Amino acid sequence: MNKTVENFFYKDKNGDLGFIRLIFGILGSLILAYLTIMYIGQFLIFSMFENIVIAIILLPLFWSIYSLWIILSITKFYAVSKTIVSFVILYILVFGLK
Repeated sequence: MNKTVENFFYKDKNGDLGFIRLIFGILGSLILAYLTIMYIGQFLIFSMFENIVIAIILLPLFWSIYSLWIILSITKFYAVSKTIVSFVILYILVFGLK
């Protein structure tokens, strides 16, 4: 148990990115990017086609920004917490507390 806690909370000693950071960096950032696009879409007053074009243009930008932010975390715990906290905040902003 002690080795698992040490491996999860302490800084990685090698230069490898790690499985957890890559998974959360790819899949977590995709979910965060979609939630960000949904949040921005609430404020756009254009037609449906223009909103879709704006989303298509902005999605890769947000996805890459979120993924770099998550992957460059010092520890695995920071990568997981960045993803979960950001998801909760964006989910509340998009869907509200119902």
